[in-house]
Amino acid sequence: MARLFEGMILLPLGSDQRLQEWPRGFGRILRFVAVVTSPVGAELHVGKGIPGQPGRLWGDPIVPVESNDCDLRFMSFFDWDQLAPREYRWMEVRIERFDNRPDLVGKDALVELSKCSIWFEDESEAEGGSG
Repeated sequence: MARLFEGMILLPLGSDQRLQEWPRGFGRILRFVAVVTSPVGAELHVGKGIPGQPGRLWGDPIVPVESNDCDLRFMSFFDWDQLAPREYRWMEVRIERFDNRPDLVGKDALVELSKCSIWFEDESEAEGGSG
């Protein structure tokens, strides 16, 4: 899945970096937003602990969310399994806005990939420019 993401998404966007450098090693920030598209909404499994460190707990709390409630930034694909083949049914997101739970802004969470779509946001669009 990682190589597919590199070949189909990162390379056409002008990045020759490897996914291991994601999301910080690109010389510029590539913004991908996650949009809840499921008609019944989704659940955010909010992370507890230090990002990127072993022993991170997910689901503290588990919060229902709909597309208009929040802004989510895609961080990475996620799978619980480290040794068996990975399905990547989850994605890790950073909560940038959450109307119903402003206390969760800035935290990372997991959300089921099947409940969302991922969109590239051009830097000029993110800064309000014409792009």
